[in-house]
Amino acid sequence: MSESIRTIALLVSYLGMPFRGYAKQPQCRTVQGELEAAWFELSGESVNMLASGRTDAGVHAHGQVVHFHTATGFDAERIGGALNSKFGEDLVIRESVEMDSAFHSSESARLKHYVYRIATGSTPPVLDNLTCEWVPQQLNIAAMRDACEYFIGTHDYESFAASRRTTSTTIRTVTNVHIRGQRNRIVIHVRGTGFLYKMVRNMIGSLIEVGRGRQEPIWIKELLRACDRNLAGATAAAKGLTLYRVHYSEEPFSELHKPSPLRYPRQTPNV
Repeated sequence: MSESIRTIALLVSYLGMPFRGYAKQPQCRTVQGELEAAWFELSGESVNMLASGRTDAGVHAHGQVVHFHTATGFDAERIGGALNSKFGEDLVIRESVEMDSAFHSSESARLKHYVYRIATGSTPPVLDNLTCEWVPQQLNIAAMRDACEYFIGTHDYESFAASRRTTSTTIRTVTNVHIRGQRNRIVIHVRGTGFLYKMVRNMIGSLIEVGRGRQEPIWIKELLRACDRNLAGATAAAKGLTLYRVHYSEEPFSELHKPSPLRYPRQTPNV
């Protein structure tokens, strides 16, 4: 790459509902489309803004990471603010930094962390409706936690893969699945080295079946062995899912060097 071409990384948050996913699509509002249009308006450059992962329509992001190449001399730390002046309230750049030319938002990623939020009980979560899936009954969190243990480790996730996938293998490694419950809210954290298309939402759909008492926790182990998507639970709603953070060997963003309020227990594969 020419010495005059710079690599810029963006830490991006967005509400999923207004967008038809991250990736550009003809005549649809997408996150990538908004980012690239705003940059063209600022710089006159047509660039390809590549993300750590292409979130589906309706899926939110707290810590999506995007990179692009530019020949401009703009101050990297001010790019985020300049772009934010072009957006509404559903898309924001939290930080912008210049990176080494070898950095790639997806290929350099080591771990991805997703969060899924569920509201339970007889009444829908009016104030949280855009970011929670509603299950109109109480769920057995203890059973769901037991079921989570079967996900830990490297497995064939064929039973949790969507039909529209382009990957050559369904083998993936999940490093942590942790559930927090308080009052009528359940928050599920899922971390791994990479995920198949709709894999996290399919995992959550099956965990909800366990929470409802329709299946025992060991059912998750049986699904992993079966490698049959038809046997697993329904795909959980997109609006409950958030791409919370993407981890790299060297953290690009100063904001993420701050201590996290989230703590996770050590987990070992349940075989």
